[in-house]
Amino acid sequence: MHRGMSAFHAILEARGLFGSVGAKGFVFTTTGHSPVGGYSRAKERIDVVMERLGAGKKQGNKIPPWRFHGLRRTMATGMARLKIPLPVIEKILAHSSGTFAGIVGVYQLHSFAAEKAEALEKWGNAVEKLVSGEIQKTGCRHVEQCFASRKRG
Repeated sequence: MHRGMSAFHAILEARGLFGSVGAKGFVFTTTGHSPVGGYSRAKERIDVVMERLGAGKKQGNKIPPWRFHGLRRTMATGMARLKIPLPVIEKILAHSSGTFAGIVGVYQLHSFAAEKAEALEKWGNAVEKLVSGEIQKTGCRHVEQCFASRKRG
């Protein structure tokens, strides 16, 4: 398992929203051997589970409209807030425009593997803190504040 995704996998498995990682390494899979193909049905199921999980907190709890692409935008925005460099974020998103457009894309061949792993680990820790409620417990208003105050040793 990719070390940067360990927190993410643990959250999915702990919540029972998805099965464990499939035989081919897919997180979002219905067969364990291929990526999810029926996005609209999968999203409907996710919405039902999310509403059920939130129903005890508030009557008539409705989830605002969202799309899978919004998860990419949320991750990119959150990573920027965590001060992860834009070129690393773009590599994680597999963008070929922006920083890597034109001639840079031709000559810049560095894979950013170590940088991406570090960024994904940092993002996974941030998501874990959000899901566990630790951010609210510590009074952090933004994810980056929680990491700034965290002791490294």
